[in-house]
Amino acid sequence: MRDIAKFLKKRPAVKFVLLAISGLLIGKYVDVDPLVLFFTLITLSIAATVLHCVKNSLANYFLIVTFILAGFLIYEVATHVFPPNHITHFLDSNESVTVTGTVVGFPHQKRDRVEIEVQTQAIVQGTVRDETRGKILVRIWQDDFFPAYGDQIEIYGKLNQPRGERNPGDFDYQKFLAAAGIHGIMNIYNPETITLVRASPKKSISYFIFQVKHKFYFAIEKLYHGNVQAIMKALLLGERGEITPELKEAFINCGVIHALAISGLHVGYILFIFFTLFSLARFSYEARIIAVLVSLLMYVLIIGFQPPIVRASLMAGIFLIGRLLQRQTDAFNVIASAALIILILKPQQFFQASFQLSFMAVISIVFLYQRFKNVAEKSTLFAKLLEHKLGNLAGKLFLVTLAAQLGTLPLVAYYFHRVSLISFLMNLLVIPLLGIIIALGLLSMFVALVSIPVAQLYANTNAVILETLIRILEKFGSYTFSAIEVSKVGVIIIFGYYILLWIIINLDRKIYRKAFAFSLLFILLFFAWKPIFSSGKWMQVIFFDVGQGDAALITFPDGKNMLIDSGPTFEDFDAGNAFIVPYLKRERIKKIDAVILTHADLDHIGGMPSIFRSLPVKKIYDNGILQASAICSVYNHVIDSLKIPRETVLAGQRLMESGKWGLFVLHPGRSFIEKNNVNSNNSSIVVKVIYGEISFLFAGDIEEEAENLLLNYGDLLQSKVLKISHHGSKTSSSLALLQCVQPEYAVISVGKNNRFNLPDSMVLSRLRSLGIKTLRTDINGAVVFRTDGIRLQRTR
Repeated sequence: MRDIAKFLKKRPAVKFVLLAISGLLIGKYVDVDPLVLFFTLITLSIAATVLHCVKNSLANYFLIVTFILAGFLIYEVATHVFPPNHITHFLDSNESVTVTGTVVGFPHQKRDRVEIEVQTQAIVQGTVRDETRGKILVRIWQDDFFPAYGDQIEIYGKLNQPRGERNPGDFDYQKFLAAAGIHGIMNIYNPETITLVRASPKKSISYFIFQVKHKFYFAIEKLYHGNVQAIMKALLLGERGEITPELKEAFINCGVIHALAISGLHVGYILFIFFTLFSLARFSYEARIIAVLVSLLMYVLIIGFQPPIVRASLMAGIFLIGRLLQRQTDAFNVIASAALIILILKPQQFFQASFQLSFMAVISIVFLYQRFKNVAEKSTLFAKLLEHKLGNLAGKLFLVTLAAQLGTLPLVAYYFHRVSLISFLMNLLVIPLLGIIIALGLLSMFVALVSIPVAQLYANTNAVILETLIRILEKFGSYTFSAIEVSKVGVIIIFGYYILLWIIINLDRKIYRKAFAFSLLFILLFFAWKPIFSSGKWMQVIFFDVGQGDAALITFPDGKNMLIDSGPTFEDFDAGNAFIVPYLKRERIKKIDAVILTHADLDHIGGMPSIFRSLPVKKIYDNGILQASAICSVYNHVIDSLKIPRETVLAGQRLMESGKWGLFVLHPGRSFIEKNNVNSNNSSIVVKVIYGEISFLFAGDIEEEAENLLLNYGDLLQSKVLKISHHGSKTSSSLALLQCVQPEYAVISVGKNNRFNLPDSMVLSRLRSLGIKTLRTDINGAVVFRTDGIRLQRTR
């Protein structure tokens, strides 16, 4: 504690940012009226000032609470305070509207679309026009359409809220965009629905910057091709959208995906290039710093104010300004000052992976590098290596890479659920080559403004280097040993890792050696006793949000898992790959004990093949009725090729029964299938899952005819949770069935704004009249229950 106090005493910016972050964390989990917070903050500030004037020691404590409340207030204002005409009040009307606004960011080219940020000014719904505020993201699914920065445009289409975390652990796109101040999204498939109202003024800075970036963009397209072109756009212009998923996967597996984002590493190389150029031009030291600052600002303007480059440029700018003023700059104060500026302007950034990874990488390098160097210099071999210029560079690169890798390891595991086993070696190769690639890329790009043939000479050299690097990464990234999948990593594990790392780097002190011994003992005891405490008594049921389709996973008390249906698949979407497989891996589920396919409609069977290919499946149950469709052919082929046992089930069978819990098939019977095998919905498998006094009824897509047969079960149908059949269509969920089941909860698995307008209003009215709590995946996202056989808890 004494070391920490000494560290903070000389670094006021670090203290302020830590207190502000504490407030942000409170704001994330606690909601308080911002007006109450504001007046409390004013009161505490006055009290702290008065106490400081009378030299009362309580002043410091009041100041601490004041700064924490300031962070709390900043977060609440950013996430909850919107004016009455803000765009958030006009989302998800499910009707087409006309939005007028100004393009405030550079168009970002993706592989199949263009994305632009628009600052809204007005919205027209029918005959009503409202003045609006707030930014939206417009996705134009035509890659040859480029509105310019500063253009005023009119867009006609549906204005929706970005999707949040659809299933536990999914990427939260809504929060990601909100951190950038974007709260709405429009998808435009016909460019004719966008009208140019007024072009960007040709004398404006935005128009000039746009023209410069457009020329650079055109130069890269002329000079480079294929994967090399896509990577050069990412490295020089911050446009990562054209990189293929396969190439991105290779970068991830090799642990060098950070190389594709313009951040600290790139800014460092760019500063070095600018310093070298202005040194060759014989600028004085002060003039050199000013010229570098101006050049860096121009580069940020051209790239656009993307969070990673803003963070890195802020740190570099604060450091250079300190040097210009001939002030001694402390690295930790510089880092903290940059973080504080960003968090005041955009507090949600703190909860983004890129913010945490970039700052942790820099902090780790600053904090660990010198310690590693001191240890390494005690080695005769390393000391001799540092004597030579090339060896010195290699040694420093080795230690910097080691520091950054160790510092970001738990965060990488937490966010990406994958850890590269070869990242350290790959970074030793990629980082120096990246400097050469960026230098040659900038040179070719600038020369292209004067002469394309001359620029092509530099580009060709650069392309050879980059193509070689791509081949190496693709080769090593394809090996199974390149990366390992990591299950869910908790916050406690992350903190434990950093505490252990702190202890290890201070092992030269006796107190830390004791702490290390106790830590190892604790870890050993934890893993020894974990199986005893983890033998749970809970059964969990998760109804996935897979869009317009069905998928549910049951985890039984003994750890066995059963999947019921798997959601849809389309040309560019597979619910199995998108949602179910990632969830299973995050939750450390390495096999599925049983799969039930209720019926073979696309929205229930679609994700099955990808799931079967990803995880071992012990057994498959279906009704034996498959359609003459492409997905059913794939389903059969994958089952046969993987030799998965398969069984046709009928009413009356018991599946996976064990002690206090079991699963019972209620429908269809043999005679029903023989008469109704044409109607796939009514032939859906209906199962009841019972654990103690709690039961769940999964009704597939059955309609009125099958529901009437189920009524013969009488009181046996009673269940706490009913999975509403056929996504809440009017042909299902009759009053008689609902009265017989008497559920406390009804779960409707349905896609947002689906073309069938489901669930039907009559079904919803029926559920309300019976007092049944209705949960919908299009509104609530995934729905999760757990039960110990006596109590039923909804955990999401």
